[in-house]
Amino acid sequence: MEEKARPKQILADSRRLMYLNAEVGSVFDSQVVELLRYLNASADFSEIILLCGFRNQAEKDKILQSVKGSGFQLELFQTYPSLPIFTRLQTHSIKRSLQKLGLHSKDLIHVRGELLFLAALPALKSLAFPFLRVLVDI
Repeated sequence: MEEKARPKQILADSRRLMYLNAEVGSVFDSQVVELLRYLNASADFSEIILLCGFRNQAEKDKILQSVKGSGFQLELFQTYPSLPIFTRLQTHSIKRSLQKLGLHSKDLIHVRGELLFLAALPALKSLAFPFLRVLVDI
């Protein structure tokens, strides 16, 4: 039986994985940090970056503690309540972080959650990249 192509073969062309996460809930350590540690150890990407939102200093401290010694890069951005009135602020916060990192056409962007994607989409579009690979995890 012929072996199927592993996702690694598809993703090997990716320069970087940017993982956008807006909430630091009870599964942050087990689902987000551990996944990124695994991917970092597998060497499928040249660089893994966690763009993680925080609402207050306690959340920021939890993020910093959780990713300590993880081997991947961390970029923090301010998050706001999921209300239409705050969408522009959220988009701007994400855009600033993406601009700091710079986007490349071979980057793979994984967005955790449809509400975060709705806030991130205008930022991604405004950075004028004609070819972006975006995976939305809902």
